[in-house]
Amino acid sequence: MSAAPSTAPTPRGPTAAALASPGQVLALVTEGTAETRADIARLTGLARSTVSQRVEALIAHGFLDERAEGETPGARMPRKLTLRTRDHLVAGVGLGATHCRVSLLDIGGEELATQEDPLLIGEGPDAVLEHVARTLHALLAGVARPASSLRAIGVGVPGPVEFRTGRLVDPPLMPGWHQYPIPRFFADRFGVNTLVDNDVNMMALGEQRRIFPGVGHLLFVKVGTGIGCGVIADGRLHRGAQGSAGDIGHIRVGVDSTPCRCGNAGCLEAVAGGAALARRLGGAGTVAASGSDVGRLVRSGNHEAVRMVREAGRCVGDVLSGLINFFNPEAIVLGGALAGVRDQLIAGVREAVYLRSHPLATQHLMIEPSRTKGNAAALGAALLATDHVLSPARVDAVLARAAPWAPAPAARPASASAPAGERARTAVPRSVMPAPGPRPLRSPAVGGASREQDTRPSLTVSSRQQRGARMAPCRIPAADSPHRSTRCRHPPAVPPTVPRAVPRAVPHVCSPPPPSPRSPPW
Repeated sequence: MSAAPSTAPTPRGPTAAALASPGQVLALVTEGTAETRADIARLTGLARSTVSQRVEALIAHGFLDERAEGETPGARMPRKLTLRTRDHLVAGVGLGATHCRVSLLDIGGEELATQEDPLLIGEGPDAVLEHVARTLHALLAGVARPASSLRAIGVGVPGPVEFRTGRLVDPPLMPGWHQYPIPRFFADRFGVNTLVDNDVNMMALGEQRRIFPGVGHLLFVKVGTGIGCGVIADGRLHRGAQGSAGDIGHIRVGVDSTPCRCGNAGCLEAVAGGAALARRLGGAGTVAASGSDVGRLVRSGNHEAVRMVREAGRCVGDVLSGLINFFNPEAIVLGGALAGVRDQLIAGVREAVYLRSHPLATQHLMIEPSRTKGNAAALGAALLATDHVLSPARVDAVLARAAPWAPAPAARPASASAPAGERARTAVPRSVMPAPGPRPLRSPAVGGASREQDTRPSLTVSSRQQRGARMAPCRIPAADSPHRSTRCRHPPAVPPTVPRAVPRAVPHVCSPPPPSPRSPPW
């Protein structure tokens, strides 16, 4: 009988072997795992000198601050490392069908300024994005920060997005936005990277990070003009293969034949979305143009609006019951324009979910309204931008462009006439020397004696070899010799222009042999 496979979760954090870059060191400080240099050395196994090199590079480039906790006479207090946030800002943009919200945060997650304006997404990408750019400039001026302090921008849009390219693909609610280059628009105006994703994914990310940090499996359902779902799986945002995961608004509901703007009929969005409810209320003689108007009518006590919202909740619950049986989430969060009428909508959702889902899946299930409310999309977009700025690969790239964290030593340049071995030794820093090669081979030497033939390149000469070597003047000119004098303890060597094989038993450090082809590459 074969052993059962292990069900232990695979650790997502970097291993000790991978914690060698400044970006990984910064991640330890950002997550609160390490507070001092000693903590970093203990967690990573790196030498103290290496830790100091990484930390000093991060401090020099403005990512970290280091200051003492307090002062005690006669005692040396540890210096605490903290993330430097003032000089690094991110922007989060939440675009809806009828509104635009822009938030400005530092990379520590503190919200500095927010502005929301009514704006129709159907006006087209140029008009909408120009409004966003003007708003962002105004927010930067309001907090007295230059545009150069902006590091990244996150944008949430109400349509399907190919996350890799940041382009929308046939968005039903956004005419004229198909394949529009949103990242290029902001790169031309602010010179930073822009990450574009579906707005409900941004909402799910913001809600999970700020309100449910201990929940690893969460569904965020937006019930507004349209209906969508953001999926958090094992603490991470799940987008699927192309970025269309969670598009539940176009799942067919029952036998309803109401036409949907996607081209199909009977979609959940066409039956229970805010725009669909507003059209039905308008047909019944009640003035309503959007999901927000429907919520206003519910709060004012309109019986027809209350009945429609309750029925819409049941339709959403029918679809969610299948997702619960399949995905088994810990929490379901309802947001969007209709989530403001929480009692009626959530009552309908719970009714269908507990009726059609498996008891084990709903035993500890939480069904709650969004607590981030209207700020969920902009907040999640800013957090996504922060993740990009603080990603280890991104931090390492920034430091490498400015001043590499592991530079080659500033040795004298190797001339074209220098021996090949000397050029290799000059160009290779000690921190990146190759691992030991194969064991020495036994080979006959000159004179019949058996000597060890080492296939590895040697950069040093042992004291035994030096004692065994006969005294002879070094024929390499003083200008090219690595020694302080023109005499050394090595056999005579011909000038570098006429290289001569030197026995491996007595290498000549002024002119070491070139590396063997079998050696590891530098």
